[in-house]
Amino acid sequence: MNPLEIAKRRLVNQRLVSHFASTPQEVVEWMGVMQGQDLEMAKWAIASRMAKPSLKAVEEAFAKGEILRTHLNRGTCHIVSRNDIRWMLPLFERRNTSLYKSSMKAHKIEISDDEFEQAYAIIRKELSVWHNLTRDDFYPIFSRYDFGALHTRYFLAMAETVGLVCSGESPLSYALLDERVTMQEPVTKEEAMSRLAERYFQSHAPATLDDFVMWTGLPKSDCAKAILSLGDAITTRGDYHFHANNLSGRSNPKFCKLLAAFDEILIGYKDRSAIVCPFHEPKCYNANHGMFYPVILFGNQIAGTWKRRIIEPVYFDSMKPTPTQEQRAIKEYQNYLKR
Repeated sequence: MNPLEIAKRRLVNQRLVSHFASTPQEVVEWMGVMQGQDLEMAKWAIASRMAKPSLKAVEEAFAKGEILRTHLNRGTCHIVSRNDIRWMLPLFERRNTSLYKSSMKAHKIEISDDEFEQAYAIIRKELSVWHNLTRDDFYPIFSRYDFGALHTRYFLAMAETVGLVCSGESPLSYALLDERVTMQEPVTKEEAMSRLAERYFQSHAPATLDDFVMWTGLPKSDCAKAILSLGDAITTRGDYHFHANNLSGRSNPKFCKLLAAFDEILIGYKDRSAIVCPFHEPKCYNANHGMFYPVILFGNQIAGTWKRRIIEPVYFDSMKPTPTQEQRAIKEYQNYLKR
């Protein structure tokens, strides 16, 4: 497949140029999970895929528990629908536990299984009373038991991993998962992996097995089996997979849009060369700190970066929108903040 065709199809399937969703929950369920460590930008990543982007609508979806913030893919912070969190969590528990234990070792922090169980009991007790607490709220609570700040961070991270807590009424707070999400029938690992593959390829196609492996952070063998489990719903051209749920439509060569930092159009793939020139790709992130910048979509390519406080577009080369196109994109983001 040629890069231009890949880029056009990805923009449509990611609902960035057409087929805009009605609600934040619809966006997140379509995408599977969405990167969430830069919270304000994550809100825009969701809203930018809506027919009428609204900050208020996204924040209300968090407050109602329609979408939740927790740690899933690759051990990083993600946003997920409440309809999906219970079947997704077990897929990542082993991987994320291993990552946290490696991090504890690197920081020379030793926490026994008994101490984790004690911490879970404390978290359960406090949230049963207060319902929503931030990490800062938990620091003095755990200090009473002679646990330090790093211990508290790992306690909360592992509490997310085992399905004890998720985000509360504010995505920066914690609440008991059982208070936010009703119990659901458990599914097998194979069924969960199949669902995950379906979500990824319906929203990210055309994409490769290596893209899917990178996005999930899960073993390649499990990811390959998940793709095969979709049967006739998956079609393949070369190394690229498509899903029967993929959307039809066209991208607009004059379309300009401000995209969020860590947007899935970049973070969702191992190979990003179809959407951004490899020469310019390093300008999209800080490799030393793992930070992706807000970027500008123009036509079918990432054409530059922007700063969200005082919007100052910086273009990579002569490929850039007209002043009118640029102002329309800026206005869309400014209107989102007011709605």
